Amino acid sequence: MIAILGTTGYIASPMVLRLISGSKLLEQLVRVTRSATLDGGGVLFLGGMSMSDKTIKLTSGLTQAEYARLMDLMENETFFTLSCDAGFYTGAIENVTQDKKGVSISFLCCSDDHTIPAVA
Repeated sequence: MIAILGTTGYIASPMVLRLISGSKLLEQLVRVTRSATLDGGGVLFLGGMSMSDKTIKLTSGLTQAEYARLMDLMENETFFTLSCDAGFYTGAIENVTQDKKGVSISFLCCSDDHTIPAVA
């Protein structure tokens, strides 16, 4: 399985990531809060879900050169596109960690189309 990570500015060619076990492409969070009530019970509030609640976890066996390129892209770009088995997304890289298993990338989705997100 692969994922293709590109920049929204089209400054650099996209990176092809060979995904290994540990990747989580289909997880979706739901906005739920829980509050305690005075009688000892609880109340749940379901606020729905949106694409901006989705975080995709990618795990790849990058070479040192590929890892250096990823770090360079992160220093120079804010928004990225991600194409994988789960779909096509626009978002940002939140976190990158490297260990013996490979490189783990947390990708925060904000859109599942080609729109570039607004900068606050």
